[in-house]
Amino acid sequence: MLGNDDYPADMFDLLLIDLNSKDLHETISKDLKIQYLSDTQQTELKETNGVIFGSNLRVIVSLPVTIKQKTKNVHFILDTGSPKTYICEEVYESFKLQSRTPIYQVFINNKRTVVYLPPINSHFTDVNILGVEYLKSSGTNLSIILTNDYDNISLQFNHERNEDISQLQSTFQVDLDVQGKILGTFLLVTIVSVAIRNRKPGFFLFIATISLSYNIYKICIESYF
Repeated sequence: MLGNDDYPADMFDLLLIDLNSKDLHETISKDLKIQYLSDTQQTELKETNGVIFGSNLRVIVSLPVTIKQKTKNVHFILDTGSPKTYICEEVYESFKLQSRTPIYQVFINNKRTVVYLPPINSHFTDVNILGVEYLKSSGTNLSIILTNDYDNISLQFNHERNEDISQLQSTFQVDLDVQGKILGTFLLVTIVSVAIRNRKPGFFLFIATISLSYNIYKICIESYF
């Protein structure tokens, strides 16, 4: 069985004969009330609602995509059958990106994401696919309600959980840095003090205590701020 890193993203295909770039620019943009590839200042959403498009019931959502500090509204087909996320050539062209590779890193809703170009022989070369890996990594709560009279597509992003995890990782890293600095300072003071001790034993204790106390205080203050 292939692992996530071995997934053949360049072999994926979606039989998409009922939706194209024109639909994204026109009907879908109208339904979402968001113009496809329009500029936006909003880089992160806590929640967004999608729509159902066409007789094949495609789930469409729009999310801000940021490339090189510029952000645009990009419409995606939400496909739980695809682990990977794909962004088409037209999106890159709208960002005036000169050079691009089959694999690229962008920010989708302020989440750094590895994305792929649709395979050249696939049936979705001019649309974008939002894959399951993105939904999982961004802590997305996906809700889909479909009835004869009412449809509701909702994506909620658990930013607080992600921030707590990031804060915990940062705190852990700071603690390690502080411990490393204290240990390094202690070793340095010890080496210098041994040299002093051989000549002036009484002066040794005074210098060692003052120096070690000052450096520990300085490290703690710097780490706090």
